[in-house]
Amino acid sequence: MVDLADNPSIGRVLKLQHDADKTIAALCHGPAALLSAPDSDGVWLFDGYKMTAFTNEEEDQTQAGRTGMPWYLEDALKNRGAVFDDGDAAWVSHVVIDWNLVTAQNPGSSEAGADTLLKRLGYEQMSARSVTQEFFDHMEAGEVDDIIGMTAPGAVVSLVPLHAHGSMAEAGASYLRDLARAFPDYWCGYGGCS
Repeated sequence: MVDLADNPSIGRVLKLQHDADKTIAALCHGPAALLSAPDSDGVWLFDGYKMTAFTNEEEDQTQAGRTGMPWYLEDALKNRGAVFDDGDAAWVSHVVIDWNLVTAQNPGSSEAGADTLLKRLGYEQMSARSVTQEFFDHMEAGEVDDIIGMTAPGAVVSLVPLHAHGSMAEAGASYLRDLARAFPDYWCGYGGCS
């Protein structure tokens, strides 16, 4: 979370996405990245936006919160000008949409956040669970080209553990083909892998 809040590269991407009226989505501590968004005429890009994120109450219930945090995300967002909207209680699923921004409060909000994002992108008939299941069904069948077909043509994939970054059609396809060849009997489904 800490390194997201003042990253100029993230700030540039957020401004480009925002200026192009593209949907921006963040979950849990991810809205810390919104703090990187630049000011325009002295006003934060997301000033006055209604949003949610991991709350102070939730943070205080974590190990990091109990041992002391350098700053709290909820407070930082409010201080920049966000209209913070938390759920009815800590740890409940809660999603907030304001203009082109979709935020989800905590890990328990991930499915609702993903479903909201899919709907905003025009996939109203698909839930996050069904997309995930489709992905793993294609993986089990070794249908790498079908997995690639599930992504937008210009989608970019970052395979962090492998230090790979590039277009889904190149880096992602190569990785998935290697994975399918290396583990032909390895089955993954929505509930886990075996």
